[in-house]
Amino acid sequence: METINIAFASDNHYAQHMAVSIASLLKNASAHYRLCIYILHENLLESHIENLKVLVGLRRNTEMYFLKLSMDDFRDFPLHTGAHSIATYFRLKLPSLLPDVDRIAYLDSDIVVCRDIQEIWQEFTIAPHMMWAVEEPTPLYSHRLASLGMIGDSPYFNGGILLLNLEKMRQTNFEGKARDYIEKYYDAIYYQDQDVLNALSEGDWKPMPLCWNSFFFVMEGIYRGKYSQYSNDDIENAKMHPAIIHYNQHPKPWAAGCIDPRRKQYFKYLENTPYQGFKVDQSKSYLPILKQRCRYMIMQMNVNFPNLYRVLRFFKRALVKVYGFRTHGFRTHG
Repeated sequence: METINIAFASDNHYAQHMAVSIASLLKNASAHYRLCIYILHENLLESHIENLKVLVGLRRNTEMYFLKLSMDDFRDFPLHTGAHSIATYFRLKLPSLLPDVDRIAYLDSDIVVCRDIQEIWQEFTIAPHMMWAVEEPTPLYSHRLASLGMIGDSPYFNGGILLLNLEKMRQTNFEGKARDYIEKYYDAIYYQDQDVLNALSEGDWKPMPLCWNSFFFVMEGIYRGKYSQYSNDDIENAKMHPAIIHYNQHPKPWAAGCIDPRRKQYFKYLENTPYQGFKVDQSKSYLPILKQRCRYMIMQMNVNFPNLYRVLRFFKRALVKVYGFRTHGFRTHG
């Protein structure tokens, strides 16, 4: 029987949302293959662990394993955005955490799976690349590549959904290289492990169909014609027929003010979890909606006036460094 391996990483703030992601994965997966789910965490509450274990009952031939990591291994890693948890670095240790696993799919905890994951897995198992991923729009990353030690015209991927060749990562000492890279480029790293993964797999990753990571920019159509790997037809297909919906912008479906029409899919699969019945108080959603509209305007500025956008972003990041920040929960990059 074929085995498909899936990894998630979360803390207590995102346990419910990870449960929704897992429920959607299982409800759309055919039962004729073995599905092994590995959950990376530091200190998940026992109540959350028990709730997640219940999900195994949604599908035959499903197993779930909890891998507890120590934050001590990541204390010195950079946290520059103020928006992401140190736990995002956990997946860098997958090659050594799972020495008997050769390939694995990593999924963020703010996603909903809409199709059978086996569709993309079968293509990946015969590919020689270190990783498969979905490219981000060129204006978001092209100006950062040199500072990350990358070639100027290299594509840069979103780290929310990845297919990882762990065997190749072990053969090339990926974990050791990752630590060396973080030490060398500490100040340049902004999107944490996503930057590390991009730099170390440069020239050795393959773009998978955009529909397998249908994120915010796809839904809004902001960056049409701004991908090096995808056509406008690819964008439209990913918007209309997503294989994985990625809620990578804020507010997310579980917060007041979310205007993403795909948020209904989150609540659909929520009802298959022990967290069913959760409701969002929309009575105070006007300010979050206004902030979301402003965010859209800023994204459009990046398309039409990229130099002005970069100046404003520079000052924003400078303020974050000067005045500090707080991290609220486990938030993914992408």
